[in-house]
Amino acid sequence: MALNDKKSDVRDAAMIALDEYFTGDDLIVYFKNAIHDSAYSVVETAIQALSNRDKDGTMLIASQLEGDQHPRIQRILSGLYSKSGSDAQFDYMKKTLMMSTGFASYTQIQNFGKFLKNCNNHSNIDEGLKAIYDISKPSEEWITRLAAVQSLVDLANFSDSQAKLAAKAADPATENSWKDHISIASKYVDDLKKNETNEMLLKIYNSQKN
Repeated sequence: MALNDKKSDVRDAAMIALDEYFTGDDLIVYFKNAIHDSAYSVVETAIQALSNRDKDGTMLIASQLEGDQHPRIQRILSGLYSKSGSDAQFDYMKKTLMMSTGFASYTQIQNFGKFLKNCNNHSNIDEGLKAIYDISKPSEEWITRLAAVQSLVDLANFSDSQAKLAAKAADPATENSWKDHISIASKYVDDLKKNETNEMLLKIYNSQKN
C-alpha cells in the first residue's frame, strides 16, 4: 500500500489523494498514524487532512507536539494555529516566532499575523503586535522586515473592521480597544518604514504613498 511505501514522496502523495478524493471518517486513523511518520512532509499533510475531519482531535494532537522544537514542526503547528488557533495557543505562537531566524521568520510572521486575528484577548493582540515589531526591526533580512510591515498593515485593517462592527453594536469599550490596536500597529509600521534602508523596499513603500 502506498501509505507504507519506502519513499516519503509516495507516502505524501497517497495522503494527499486520500484527503482530496475520499471523505469518510474511517480515514482518520490513517491520518493519525501518519502524524508519527519520519518525513515532515507526510506529517504536515496528515495534520492538514486530519484538521479537515476532526478539528478538536487535531488540536489535541498538535498540543502534544508543541514540545518538539524542530523548525519544521514549529512551522507546521504555526500554520495550523494560524487557521484554527485561539488565545490558548498565544504563548506557543509567540515563542516560536521569537525563536525563528532567517527566512523562517518570514513564514512565522505571516502565520502569527493571521493567528492574532483569532485572538479575543486584547492584551495578547497588543503583545503580539509588539512581538512582530521586535523581531523584525533588528533583522538583517529584508524579507522579514517586509513581512512585518505587511502583517502589521493587515492587522490594522482588520482592527478597523472590528472597530466598526463594535460601533454598530454600540459597544464603545470594545471599539476603543480595536482602535488602540490600529494606533499601535500603525506606529510600528511608520517606524519600520522610516528606518528602512533597502532600496527595493523603499521604492515599494514610496509607491504606496502615491
